[in-house]
Amino acid sequence: MKNKNNIFALIFTVIWVFAIYIFLWIYFYTGNKDIALHLQKIFPTPVNKDLVIVEIDDTTLKEFGYPIERKYMDELLKKIWSYQPAVIAIDILFSEKSNTPITDTKLLNTFTHLGNVVLWYEIDGNIIKPWYFQDEKISYWYFNPQIDSNNNVYSVLPYKYVDSSFYESFSFQILRKFYNHKYQTNNQNLSVRTSQDGIFYKFFFQEIPLTSKHLFNIVYQQNQRNFTHYSFRDIYKWQTVDIKDKIVLIWYTSAWLDKFNIPNIGEQSGIYIHANTINNVLSNNYIFYFDFFYEWLISLLIIILIIFLNLQLKERKIIWLVSWAVVLLLLITFIYFLFLYFTKIPIFPNNTIWFIWILFLSFFGSAILKYMIEDKNKRLLSDALSAYVSSDIAREILYSSWNVNLSWENKKITMFFSDIAWFTTISEKLSPEELVSFLRVYLGEMSHIIMDNKWFINKYEWDAIMALWWVFWRVENYGIIDGCKSALLQQTKLKVLNEQWKLEWKEELSVRMWLHTWPAIIGNIWAEGRKMEFTALWDSVNLASRLEGVNKFYGTHICVSEDIYNEAKEIFTFRYLDKIKVKGKNIWINIYELISNIWEAGIFKENIIADFEKAVSYYMNKKFIEAKEIFEKLSKLWDNPSKVYAKRCEVFLQNPPWENWDGIWTMDEK
Repeated sequence: MKNKNNIFALIFTVIWVFAIYIFLWIYFYTGNKDIALHLQKIFPTPVNKDLVIVEIDDTTLKEFGYPIERKYMDELLKKIWSYQPAVIAIDILFSEKSNTPITDTKLLNTFTHLGNVVLWYEIDGNIIKPWYFQDEKISYWYFNPQIDSNNNVYSVLPYKYVDSSFYESFSFQILRKFYNHKYQTNNQNLSVRTSQDGIFYKFFFQEIPLTSKHLFNIVYQQNQRNFTHYSFRDIYKWQTVDIKDKIVLIWYTSAWLDKFNIPNIGEQSGIYIHANTINNVLSNNYIFYFDFFYEWLISLLIIILIIFLNLQLKERKIIWLVSWAVVLLLLITFIYFLFLYFTKIPIFPNNTIWFIWILFLSFFGSAILKYMIEDKNKRLLSDALSAYVSSDIAREILYSSWNVNLSWENKKITMFFSDIAWFTTISEKLSPEELVSFLRVYLGEMSHIIMDNKWFINKYEWDAIMALWWVFWRVENYGIIDGCKSALLQQTKLKVLNEQWKLEWKEELSVRMWLHTWPAIIGNIWAEGRKMEFTALWDSVNLASRLEGVNKFYGTHICVSEDIYNEAKEIFTFRYLDKIKVKGKNIWINIYELISNIWEAGIFKENIIADFEKAVSYYMNKKFIEAKEIFEKLSKLWDNPSKVYAKRCEVFLQNPPWENWDGIWTMDEK
């Protein structure tokens, strides 16, 4: 069963870790970075025909060289402008004047004449301005896609503030000039609207949704070959193009120049990042984001729900709660993607990582509440329960991950019985008040020792104590070692108490104890709803209670069964006492006296034990003369069991036992 549980726990752990991994991958990695991989197939968008790309490709550079001379650029711009485009954008900085001032002047005049031209102006790092920067008719842009360590581009920043100056990115500056041309306006208003329903970049008649970091996520749809594109060389030499009222992008696209990786498409020239951005805006193809208010409200409700369920469930259910929470979020994710697919409305959370924090905050918050509420109550209950069972048992019941079985159960346990010798005679000498005071002290001191050694005190019967060990635990120890230790400690404590009682009442107490381990039926007996008692029943319990009385016969203090001896003989010092049958039983058992911890025996006790066991060997072999001689010698040392055996030897010398005598002594009294 234990192996099956371990296998189940392993399988469950693997499934749970896999579910957590999938959840993190969807919400953390996919949600924040690779959403384009999933959405581009769900939201196909055609290429807008208002966008044309002129590539300064390998063929062009082979013929005209690198970089393109300004005279070729000037002639090409004039030719393109003759076809009446709306906007021309060029990926060339022209940061310095050339060696031919006439060519520079012609190019600058062309820029000024054309008007709707957008050129490069570097603002990231060192500011690099074109040599013609003073011309106010020319617009400047910056190239600022969001690039990760693998050179992947997922989004662009629509605008940027540098030294309190506002700069619009290349894509949006082109779109602004295009809309101004198309709608015959001169709209230069730049504004961002932030409210509970999200962040929006107000751009002409559109409100473009942005992320919480003010990024514009590009829903990449098109490979560069899908855009209308021409070679710089072909247009310069012979090709006629239809670009009236269109956006024209002029860009270096040679294979050996800078490339960027567009997810799910591959390496592309930088111009195609902006081509996709422009195409998304022209097509009104955006990723929308949840209303901030409702997103936070839903998150708060999820936190409250998880905390509530966590507080309602027991500790062993927490792992199931975590697992079902992950399964629930995975299910929500699946439903979410189905919603995207069928509605074609790309709605996405503002803070996808927040769902991870929901789990963390929920369980962290519930753990604090559990400590403040439940653990406080458990500590109070533990203190109360410890008045009836040991504090170890109380903690095990309250904090263990398994159910304590309070129904009937057959298991091996250790049983302990003790009572005070001649208690009836002693009690007659005390007043009722003195008797109660005495019992309170005696039972209190003995009970502390028993419970400190993890015993369960089953009942008190006046001076008698019945305790059970290992009735709640499931491991195979049975408490034998702690039981022997407890009995010895009680005898040691009794010597201290006797010093006090000798002064008060002129009396010294002798307490007889018995330890036995054996299977028993443990559980509750009751009158349902009115009285319940947890106890141990079976013949072994009855036998153990009777064996407690053998101390009286042998004059010993602690007797144990052979099972106790076999388990604890390496730790404690025992001596063999006898082979006996108790009254009313047909089976015989070997009994032993518990002397001390093995390191405390001393030479004197060891010599007595050795001589005693030698005499017992003579006795069992019917050599009563030799046995009697040793027993009488030990009797003079106040060894009580030796006195018992010396009398037996004297009887057997006068009346020898039968021929098949087995040495078993039958007890006539309970």
